[in-house]
Amino acid sequence: MSRTEITIPPERGMLDPVIRFVLNYAKKIKLGPLKQEYLKNTCSTVLELAILRSENLRLKGKIKVLLEKSDNRLLIEILNKGCPLFPDEFFPLPEKPSIFELQSKMDFCSLDFHNNGREGQSVKISVQLDGPGDAGSMQKNEPVATGEITLRRAAGEDASRISSLFYQVYEYRYINEYVYFPDKLRSMIEQEKLVSVIAESASGELMGHVGLVKRNDSPPVYEAGLGIVDPVCGSSGLFGRLFGSIIEIIKTTPMQYCVYDFVTNHDYSQRRVARFGYCDMALFIGNQVADTQARLELIGIGADPKDMDRYSLLLAIEPHVPRPFGKTVVLPVNLGEACGFLLKPLNINWLPEPRFYPLPPAGDFRLDVQKEQKTAIFDFHQPGKQALDRVIEKWRQLLPENIQYFAIDVPVDFSGLGQLYDALSKHGFFMAGFLPYNYSDRLGFRFQFLAPSKVNFDGIKLFSENGRRLLRIVRDNYQRNRVI
Repeated sequence: MSRTEITIPPERGMLDPVIRFVLNYAKKIKLGPLKQEYLKNTCSTVLELAILRSENLRLKGKIKVLLEKSDNRLLIEILNKGCPLFPDEFFPLPEKPSIFELQSKMDFCSLDFHNNGREGQSVKISVQLDGPGDAGSMQKNEPVATGEITLRRAAGEDASRISSLFYQVYEYRYINEYVYFPDKLRSMIEQEKLVSVIAESASGELMGHVGLVKRNDSPPVYEAGLGIVDPVCGSSGLFGRLFGSIIEIIKTTPMQYCVYDFVTNHDYSQRRVARFGYCDMALFIGNQVADTQARLELIGIGADPKDMDRYSLLLAIEPHVPRPFGKTVVLPVNLGEACGFLLKPLNINWLPEPRFYPLPPAGDFRLDVQKEQKTAIFDFHQPGKQALDRVIEKWRQLLPENIQYFAIDVPVDFSGLGQLYDALSKHGFFMAGFLPYNYSDRLGFRFQFLAPSKVNFDGIKLFSENGRRLLRIVRDNYQRNRVI
């Protein structure tokens, strides 16, 4: 079930944008042309009348249009909180048929009027999705045969279509905002900062996309992602074909390593990449809001786990050189014994930190607050005691502001990592694991904190043995350190 809404003032200039809003939603859920025309006429009649009655008034209440796809019906509610409207006032406007006359001629819809008292009046429209007038619907989710779809490298002129595809599937909720800026995508493609593979139907419609984003020039580092498939493709295997094409590009592209962020509501991508030898690095528990993550229903590979407000990500890399982060690192015993197994596939040996290995006195950090994700990331690029006090103070300030996930990323090549971990543990921070520090050849470590929210640890799907071992360690550390 999907739900969206828009609220407008009763002004004539708002009529066309609202009708486009309704029709775009109708097209997204594959409503047929006849039913789209019915919605256009009915919504136009109601909105025009509401605007006409309120335009000369001193007090002008808002108009809300709510759309919801539920089961096999599209539900639309137009809530008028301006000048009151009642059923006998829905007379035909010039060149507009009565909404009741329209409804009487259609056997796929129903229309009701509700007087909500102080909350205004609402017209509720219900349209059947799988019936006369439909050219197919998402409810049926009939897969498109993969043989009818062609894969090719994207060019700069494809940028607008890529942006539109992300909107059609995610609306404006996708985690990386730059996908909604065609100019940015075009520039990235033309400068080879983004290598994209797109899927086109026989009629030229864009059906899917997977990308390879360049994260660093020296050393060259890439990240695979931006995977998206039109839901109409269902379980046709298109996502697998796209992902396989990117894997082939990765194999022939010079780089230090490739980064993967695996959404852990499924292990499909992990299984595909495992054949090429990725290394598990870290598990970010609940770092993404559920609405911005890839849903299994959308890519046709199963059902999503329940009881999750936030999704977790597995960070992994595929090395393309023998030692992407050098030969040796120094770690406090508690971190080294817990997470040292993650370093073996990277050909890194860890040495125990000396007993007296204090933090430097000063230090500095950068902060990135991602409001869409309700996340705050501290880049502790110069660890130190004074800076740590400021980090903790800022963490306390952000907690009441509905920030739900906090991370502190530090390079491991500094004095006092053990002292830093002990201090953060007292405030409820727990291990996440290693990470490529700012996509460089330096190794980093992440500490994380999760505010109270629904995260189903049992619903986290990890394919490799190291991944499952990492989950046990992170979960135990979370339960031991949590303070809320």
